[in-house]
Amino acid sequence: MSRAAKKKLNIAPVGMLILFGGTALSQVKLQVFEKQKTIDLANDVRKYEVTQISRAKRGAIQTADGKPLAQDAKRWRLQIDLSKVPHTPGFAVALAEASGIPAHEFSDQRKGGRDWAVSLTDYQMSKVAQVKKDFDAAGITLTELSARSYPFGVLASGLVGRQHASGKDGEIVQRFGLESSLNSVLAGTDGKQTGLQDKNGEFLPMRSESPEVLRKDGAKVVTTIDSEIQAAAAIAVRRSVERNKAKSGAVVVTDPKTGDILAMASWPVVDPEEPGLTPIDGKNPACTNILEPGSTFKILTLTKAVSDGKISEGQVTNCSGQLMIGTRSRIRCDEHHGNRAHGPVDPTLAIAKSCNVAAASWSRSVGVEP
Repeated sequence: MSRAAKKKLNIAPVGMLILFGGTALSQVKLQVFEKQKTIDLANDVRKYEVTQISRAKRGAIQTADGKPLAQDAKRWRLQIDLSKVPHTPGFAVALAEASGIPAHEFSDQRKGGRDWAVSLTDYQMSKVAQVKKDFDAAGITLTELSARSYPFGVLASGLVGRQHASGKDGEIVQRFGLESSLNSVLAGTDGKQTGLQDKNGEFLPMRSESPEVLRKDGAKVVTTIDSEIQAAAAIAVRRSVERNKAKSGAVVVTDPKTGDILAMASWPVVDPEEPGLTPIDGKNPACTNILEPGSTFKILTLTKAVSDGKISEGQVTNCSGQLMIGTRSRIRCDEHHGNRAHGPVDPTLAIAKSCNVAAASWSRSVGVEP
């Protein structure tokens, strides 16, 4: 190889290094030493300093068998600054076709801005972005809102609760149930970055005194709820409340071996798709109401008497409708068909008929006066 050729090969890397260094110094000068000058110039040529927020995806709530009880749904805020968009029929028609919003709603120029909370598909999102670019419409802004869907509706809302967003910025105005108690796990952290946005909506990150915040999505929560048992329990408690004209009712179904809650339902409940509240204001009576155990405690009394050998599983108690305890206390069964007496009942029949006399007898057999 000739000396001239070798000299050219040695010069080439040096030239590349100088070019790279110059580019790096130019960026440092632009984004650090002349940052404000860059921003001022950007404003003059219709580029704007913006803070880009990347909304964290809220974690889903699922049943034990993988069915969604609560999950994020895509919803966007479409905002138009009327001073920064064309006022032509062609623009209004193109944006209407892209977003599904009637064109006449884009023609109101009496206000400085308008906004709509809309559900857009990915295809619609791309069409709106294309309209923004084609018409040089810097005043179009799309912001993701917090929105949730509840596939089980009222069948699980007493337990799951809801998160309801309202207002033009989609701020959360209401949260209860698991959506509230598990919020720190479900919420995640929004990302935040400062930069420039040009007239076509392109975002250019810039160095800023405010540190960049990385987005962290919320965690998924898997409950012990069985979807089929939950649905059956919710339907049963509603029917019972309506049939007996009761003010409210609640039911909890547990696995006796593990204590896992398989279903928790109540009625009336809040419809998670409606903004209003029922008279119970989103409370879950199965958790919040203080109630006596009532006849459910008979099972524990029977279990104690059988395990201590005080009665046998087939032992019969004769229920005359009442049982005197001493001379002043009297245990009575509820009246049914004009009579309180259940007659001869074994433990299974006594539990089925909720016999107070039999339960009092079991209690006395283990040394506890009813």
